Amino acid sequence: PYEHIGRQCLRELISYASQNPFLFPGTIRDNIKIGNPDATDDEVLNAALSAGVLAFSQTPLDTPRPARKIHSVAEMSKMMHERFAQQETQESFSDQEVEPDFLEPESPPLVPLQRRHIRNSSLDISSDFSPARLTR
Repeated sequence: PYEHIGRQCLRELISYASQNPFLFPGTIRDNIKIGNPDATDDEVLNAALSAGVLAFSQTPLDTPRPARKIHSVAEMSKMMHERFAQQETQESFSDQEVEPDFLEPESPPLVPLQRRHIRNSSLDISSDFSPARLTR
């Protein structure tokens, strides 16, 4: 049945999200403006704030991108464990601070995704294989 699935459908069903950040050559501002070359300074700043760029870097947006450091597998593993431990600590604090009265009502279930991890990246495959989507 796979030969009947169109390429466009496959592009819509499969997404790739690298866990390693990537910046194109140029400044941080240049990288943000790739999505909208005509963005104003305020729009660039709002995008940087929304993406959390300024949370990990206090450098101006016109600073050239930092050189990418290549980590060994052992270093990457150690960093991942440290991040995971930090996230667990933050989640346990946030769970204690939330009052039951302020919890949002349960949202409707989402279409489940199959997730495959490839080294430090993930590949999501939608489970919506309805005939209408498969013929595109």
